[in-house]
Amino acid sequence: MKKKKLLIAGSVAIGIVGLYLLLKPKKVVGRPKSTPTPSPSNEEFKKYRVATLTTSLNVREQPTTMSKAVTSVPKNSIILARESSTSGWYEYSKDGINVIGYVSKLYLSSDLNGGGSTTSLSNSYDKYMVTTALTSLRIRENPSTASKELGSLPKGAIIFAKPSNTSGWHIYSKDGSTQFGYVSSDFITLQ
Repeated sequence: MKKKKLLIAGSVAIGIVGLYLLLKPKKVVGRPKSTPTPSPSNEEFKKYRVATLTTSLNVREQPTTMSKAVTSVPKNSIILARESSTSGWYEYSKDGINVIGYVSKLYLSSDLNGGGSTTSLSNSYDKYMVTTALTSLRIRENPSTASKELGSLPKGAIIFAKPSNTSGWHIYSKDGSTQFGYVSSDFITLQ
């Protein structure tokens, strides 16, 4: 009789431990890998050459320079990309089906041979609209928020700017020919 009670008690204990292990929250070790998801866009991916001034182009989680870079693509690489719903950004794909992240269109060229560069990377300034959420956009002496403020531009103003060598910053010009300072790329939109 004693052996039967021990056997029953042991079975109950194993059942309770098993139930606990089943219901216990799983401990995640490290960061889970994200799975690329198909894009809802019907537009086809096209080939572009990476035309950066630096050695590579960052691929971002979200279409903003403030977003984490998930990978980078070497300068002059041929990649698959298409316009996204966010102005100034393209969706990047390795296979032409799944979107991996976003790349700035300023650093893509349809010239696959590398003979030219993107129009935005030329020596000329393009027209941009100031789209800051605040009332004005600060002009900096150098491409850094810690740099000296040279002035400001009102929201909605049309300005002359071109990409700089520093990611997230454009070179600002008062007259469209002479560099005056830098403005954040996040708060201007190509016209």
